[in-house]
Amino acid sequence: MTVRSLHSLAVAAGLLSFALATCCFQRDAAASVVRLVSLAELARKADVIVEGQVVAARAVRLKGIIFTDYTLLVSRDHRRPRGVPAARSVLLRLPGGVLGGVGMSVAGAPRLRVGQRLLVFGARYHHRVVPLGLAAGLLQLAGNRAVRDLRGLQLLRRTGGPVQGTRQVHYLPAVRRLIARRAR
Repeated sequence: MTVRSLHSLAVAAGLLSFALATCCFQRDAAASVVRLVSLAELARKADVIVEGQVVAARAVRLKGIIFTDYTLLVSRDHRRPRGVPAARSVLLRLPGGVLGGVGMSVAGAPRLRVGQRLLVFGARYHHRVVPLGLAAGLLQLAGNRAVRDLRGLQLLRRTGGPVQGTRQVHYLPAVRRLIARRAR
């Protein structure tokens, strides 16, 4: 073999390696990484724990990044001190959205819709609420079910390596009892 053919073979092998690595690791790149937290831990750490319905959505661009602000009409405020009136609504901010024909998506960030009922475990940030751990801090409510959809997240356990997020279904009255024990 000539030097030229060896060089061509090395370049081809490098391109093949890059293509295989891209294919093999693409799935991992399509997930956000967050620490795995239980509902009890979320209830202890959240500044805001509210139930409500999404009544409006508005995309905004901040420093080149698209976010969507969702207005949540609050039906139950689990963190409210006794005797203090509940907030009527909260502004929930999530990364991603569509603005002026340009879309941005963040793996692990939930996609909400107007009319959807939610239970939010969040942190206050500049007059808005940001869910803890992206989708990990949001439960979608339907009847007595509270669904935490962690697909699209890589979850880091306290011990051991990461695990792929799954869809978790909880009994809403049990979640409310857990919050009552942990949130006050």
